[in-house]
Amino acid sequence: MGRRPSIEQLRVFLAAADRQSFTLAARACHKTQAAVSMQMRQLEQMAEAKLFCRENRQLKLTASGEALYAYAMRVVALEEEAWVAIRGSAKHRLRVGVPEFYANELLPIAIRNFHATHPTVLIELVCASTTHLSGKLQSGQVDLAIGVRGAHMDGDPLFTQELRWVAHPDGPHIWQQNPIPIGLYELGSTVRAHILAALENAEADYSCVYESTSVPGILAGVNAGMVVAAVPSQAAREHLRILDRDDGLVDIEPLDIVMATSNTVAPPEARLFGEVLKQAAQRWKAVAPAAG
Repeated sequence: MGRRPSIEQLRVFLAAADRQSFTLAARACHKTQAAVSMQMRQLEQMAEAKLFCRENRQLKLTASGEALYAYAMRVVALEEEAWVAIRGSAKHRLRVGVPEFYANELLPIAIRNFHATHPTVLIELVCASTTHLSGKLQSGQVDLAIGVRGAHMDGDPLFTQELRWVAHPDGPHIWQQNPIPIGLYELGSTVRAHILAALENAEADYSCVYESTSVPGILAGVNAGMVVAAVPSQAAREHLRILDRDDGLVDIEPLDIVMATSNTVAPPEARLFGEVLKQAAQRWKAVAPAAG
C-alpha cells in the first residue's frame, strides 16, 4: 500500500483550491509558499496525477484535483467533527462563511455584537466566494453563509449591493481604450454575470485580461493600473478613480446579498447570529461612504 496524505496536506490542498493560489494558501495556513508547493508536489506524487494547472495565470484544479477536492472536504470535515465531539463543544461552535470583502467590512460589527451576548460560542470564520460557500453549505462545512443571490445561493435578504466602476487614479486612461481591459470575478459567479450583461447590453467593446475570486483580488489588478473593474460601492474609496456614464461605462444591475443556513441541521446559534447579522447589515449599509 502506497503512502496516504495527511490531514494537514488535505487542509493545505483545500486552501490552495479555494483561493486558486499557493501564495494565498500559504498565508491562510501560516506556512511559507515553498512549504505549500512542496506539500502539493508530494500530494501529486501520492496521487500519481496532476492536481493543479495554470489557466490565464490562475491556479485551477484538474479533473483529478476536482475528484480529490470532494473527498478532501469530507475527510477534513469529519476530522473536525470528531475533535469537536471529543472536546464536548459542538453545541458552542458556529461556522460562518463569508466573501472576503464582507469579512473585512461587515462581519466585525456582527461578531462584536454577537460575542457580547454569547461569549461562550466559538466562531469559526470561513472566507470564500459565494460559489465555493454554496458547496460548503450543502456539505455542512459551514452553518451559515453570506453571499450573492443567484444560481449558487438563495436565502434571507440582507441588503442590495450597488457596484461601481473603478480605475487607478494616476495611471493612463485605460477605460478609453478599445477594447476596454477589464477585470472579472470567477466563471459562473452572479456578479460576473451582472457585469457582462451590462457590457453586452450596451454593446461595449471589452477584453477580460484579469480574474479573481475576491474583491481584494480584483482591486489588486486595479491598483496595478492594469484593468478597469466593478466593485461594491463601499470598496470604491477615495484613492481610486470612480467611473460612470460620462467616462463611457455603463450602469450595472445591483446585487442582492443574502444570508443562508446549512442544508444540514444548523445549531441554534446560527439563528441567533443571523438576527444580529441582519441588524449589523442595515447599520453598515446606512453608514457606508457614498461613492461618486
